[in-house]
Amino acid sequence: MSPDKEKLEKFLQANKSVKYIRLQWIDYSGVPRARFVPIARSLRIASGETICLAQNSMLIPISTVSLSDCHETWFLRPDWSSLRLCGFKANHATAMSFVDQKDAETRFNKCPRMLLVQALERLGTQWGAKVLIGFEIEFVLLDESDNVTEPLDRLNGDSTTAGLRGETLNLMEEIVDALEQSSINIHHFHAEVLDQLEIALTPEPALEAVDSLILAQEAIRTIWVRRNLRATMTPKPTLSGPSNGLHLHLSLNNLEGGSTDNFIGILNHISSLCAFGMANYDSYVRSTSDAAGAWVGFGTDNRDLPV
Repeated sequence: MSPDKEKLEKFLQANKSVKYIRLQWIDYSGVPRARFVPIARSLRIASGETICLAQNSMLIPISTVSLSDCHETWFLRPDWSSLRLCGFKANHATAMSFVDQKDAETRFNKCPRMLLVQALERLGTQWGAKVLIGFEIEFVLLDESDNVTEPLDRLNGDSTTAGLRGETLNLMEEIVDALEQSSINIHHFHAEVLDQLEIALTPEPALEAVDSLILAQEAIRTIWVRRNLRATMTPKPTLSGPSNGLHLHLSLNNLEGGSTDNFIGILNHISSLCAFGMANYDSYVRSTSDAAGAWVGFGTDNRDLPV
């Protein structure tokens, strides 16, 4: 039996209710994509059956999908070690996947997940360091007309109880329960600014933290849409409403006991990092006034500074 099939069968043995597995990957535009696969075929895939993806499953940006001058074929390679239950959907589990471009000079050299895995391995072998990441997920609730919801008990400020006395609190608790079923631990949740909520995830090793983020975002969206509301995490949901952030808290632990002070060298690459981390117009709109945009500098726990 192949190691992949053994991992899948062990997971299914422990979770007998699972009937479908979502094989997920992230394209170059940052869009989560998925194939919903019944168990019988999932077992064949774990035994070596190939999943082919067309170029529009990976191309960047989305608007140029039909403009590519060459044909691309990608193979989906599930990472069966990432299997988790979908706590927000009974009978479903999820696994993140690598993407392998056909005829590429080097296998997986265009796969975002593999590049992250390799970077983390180099960090450990060359510097003896381990990365822990915790994400803060901010979101705003929109109604069917894409307007910010205005319930009787309305969210009205940072860490207030207003807005979390009725159905909103019940749904936040439902989200937390779903995430815990998916082996995602919650640091806390609270009201952020006016009309905004936040869920903070407990720090995890970098790869697992990214997987938790993708699954947590899907859980938040799914549970709210069942109430005919849209939980949006877009940077600027409305012209006059709050701006959403997806905040990453990173710690670098030196496993060999040495200094990690040279990590501040990130400042030398801040322009390049902004090109990736603030890669669309809405992201730059967020940074024109308060909250990491008004000032240039760095400091400890100063939320007005970008580093």
